[in-house]
Amino acid sequence: MSTFNRGQKVLSELQKIENSARSLRPKLRLVAELLDKEWRISSYFCEIKGPRWSYYAGDVDFVMPLYRIQLTDKYGLMTDQILIPADDWEAMLALIRRIIENTKEAA
Repeated sequence: MSTFNRGQKVLSELQKIENSARSLRPKLRLVAELLDKEWRISSYFCEIKGPRWSYYAGDVDFVMPLYRIQLTDKYGLMTDQILIPADDWEAMLALIRRIIENTKEAA
């Protein structure tokens, strides 16, 4: 599958996750699984509490992140690598931010 087609497929899957009735944590778990499946990127999401980034959802076995990406004031993404063309990566991050901003957390 070409990089362009893969990027479009991932964006389509992210939109399905966004439109699902799930709460935030399960959605972010699915996003992390999708990144691993399609791009072999291990990742997890963190809740940001001041200087501390606390695990929230994603790959629980992932140990050593190389990248720490703040997505919103409250949530960030830790990942080991970014093997995605820059345009696809930015589009995915924008959609992930939208998922976070538009999804309620479970009570």
